[in-house]
Amino acid sequence: MFLSYLKPRDVPQLNLRDPFLTEIIEHWTILNHREKNLDFTSMDMWHISLIKIDNRPFFYTSWLNVGAKEVRDLLNQDQTFLSCNAFVAKHNIKTNLS
Repeated sequence: MFLSYLKPRDVPQLNLRDPFLTEIIEHWTILNHREKNLDFTSMDMWHISLIKIDNRPFFYTSWLNVGAKEVRDLLNQDQTFLSCNAFVAKHNIKTNLS
């Protein structure tokens, strides 16, 4: 979480149960969020404001456990996004679609 590119306004969407942790993350994002000069493909994909599912930053433990960590893990060599089937095959992961 602390390596993420989460915008401060997106912290409430994480639905954290601990108000103290929420406050820490809010302050961390205020101090560390950058929007310029980013290498998008090398970003960790978790909890970033640039990639959302249902308009919320996301995190899947099962993806992280198989090594899908950075945005580049979602991409083909030509920098286009992998299809769902290609992602599943590349990372040998189960999804609700596979």
